[in-house]
Amino acid sequence: MPETPVAAPDPKENPEKLIQGFLRFPAMERPDTSTGKQNPSHEKLQAINEELRLANFELKARVEEAAKTNDDLQNFIAASDIATVFVDTAMRIKRYTPQAVHIFNLSPSDINRPLLDIQDRLNDESLAQDAEKVFQTRQTIERAVESADGCHYLARIRPYRTTDDRIDGAVLTFVDVTALRRAEEAVREAMLQREKANSSQARATNELKDRFLAVMSHELKHPLNLIQVNTELLINQPEVRALPPVLRAGENIRLAVASQVKIIDDLLDLSRVRTGKLTFRITGVALDELLATIVEAAAENARRKGLDLSFEKPAGTIVQCDRVRTEQICWNLINNAIKFTPQGGQVKVRLTREDGFARLGVVDTGQGISADFLPHVFGMFSQGQGNQAQTGGLGVGLALVQELATAQGGRVLAESPGRGRGAAFSVWLPLESREARNAREDQPPGTTAGSLRGLRILAVDDMLEALEPFADLLRLDGAVVDTAGTGEQALEALESSSCDLLISDLGMTDMDGFALIEEIRKRPSLQRIPALALSGYGRQADVQRALQLGFDGHLSKPVTLARLRQAVAALKSTPAS
Repeated sequence: MPETPVAAPDPKENPEKLIQGFLRFPAMERPDTSTGKQNPSHEKLQAINEELRLANFELKARVEEAAKTNDDLQNFIAASDIATVFVDTAMRIKRYTPQAVHIFNLSPSDINRPLLDIQDRLNDESLAQDAEKVFQTRQTIERAVESADGCHYLARIRPYRTTDDRIDGAVLTFVDVTALRRAEEAVREAMLQREKANSSQARATNELKDRFLAVMSHELKHPLNLIQVNTELLINQPEVRALPPVLRAGENIRLAVASQVKIIDDLLDLSRVRTGKLTFRITGVALDELLATIVEAAAENARRKGLDLSFEKPAGTIVQCDRVRTEQICWNLINNAIKFTPQGGQVKVRLTREDGFARLGVVDTGQGISADFLPHVFGMFSQGQGNQAQTGGLGVGLALVQELATAQGGRVLAESPGRGRGAAFSVWLPLESREARNAREDQPPGTTAGSLRGLRILAVDDMLEALEPFADLLRLDGAVVDTAGTGEQALEALESSSCDLLISDLGMTDMDGFALIEEIRKRPSLQRIPALALSGYGRQADVQRALQLGFDGHLSKPVTLARLRQAVAALKSTPAS
């Protein structure tokens, strides 16, 4: 009997089972024994069976590949921890990852709901506008957003492209960067704290250096002040005025003291300008008149060396600068030219105007500058080969010129054809503006120096070797002088007798000048006495402190009679408070 065929599987079942059902058909029928030939239907069935077997194998491979791809996708989503929402062009939710549940409060029932109808945790109102822009431009939008619970996300909205390049919606991803943002804030805070620490350390270092320089200045200027005062006392004696050799000796001593003081002041100023502690009082300065005065003062030095010193200037050249600092620039350049020019040479000083600047040029026929040293000529302690041994100095003058010019909005330039062929130095300073000129013209005129004749002065210093010559110098100019060696003695003298002017040293031991003036201003009977402070420290902080505590003026040591007269004249012209 022929075999009963196996029933065909239900088509509604799984396709794999369908194929397997077909494969349960017999591989072949029994041959027709009567004819000895195989039935044609059997050959067709065998071919179909082979095709189904191959189709089953391919389908199983694809099912396994799809399952593996699905596993990879699920693991990728879990590993990446990126909240992702798929929406259509109407912003209806199609799919979402578990990480998006926290941000948008999603549940399975939200599929096909508009995403914008769901209350999210984001502090952002532009999600709809961004999505609309993505649909229109087909460009990805990326920006940072923050949630209500303080989390930070990198939000990215990009178009959902089908295989046939249609835009079928959008993909919204939200990368949690909260830890990164907090780490950045921690790094910024650490860097800020480090900058503060470095800044504090730099300030402490600068303050320590400033104190050292101030103490050094005081110690160096104290003997210079003694020399200056005694020299002035000597050359102002009536008997000495008839003795030219003594006058020349005294003048040489004064020049030597001034040279040493200049070196000390240059060092202090260079340090202060580089640390931002040097104060500039910017005003309109007649540079042509200032240069004329300096050239006239330097003419004697040039004459002694047999030099031809000339000056060319346009009248009325007003620059916007600090007069004292600009005077330092001019002195340094002109003195340098005289110093490095041998006998019989020439020094030309020229003032011109160029593009809103005044240009000061100093050209000499002196030693010149080698090409390899020229770029370093404005450096600190820079000296050309052989210059220091031949002329002396520390090499700070030109460094100070550059710093002072730059701080006032100017610039410098050094030129030289080479050694033995002279040099040219130029400094540009800004010309005075019309507004600054109008403001300057509205100010009252300055004071001129007068005499100390008839003034009752109390001089205070705990160094008697400096106090007595200083008092004698004041008396020589006509002042009536009392002295005090301590702060307590000064207070007693002020209470017991009237006084027109107090001149006190700041650096005393038991009661320094600061404590003295503070005590004086506390006493009603002494509050209106004019007071001048003297010190060798030279720090701007000391000057400001002295003025804040009650001194009316300050003079740096060594003190000359001319500067003292000018300071007293300034006090007389100032209305009493």
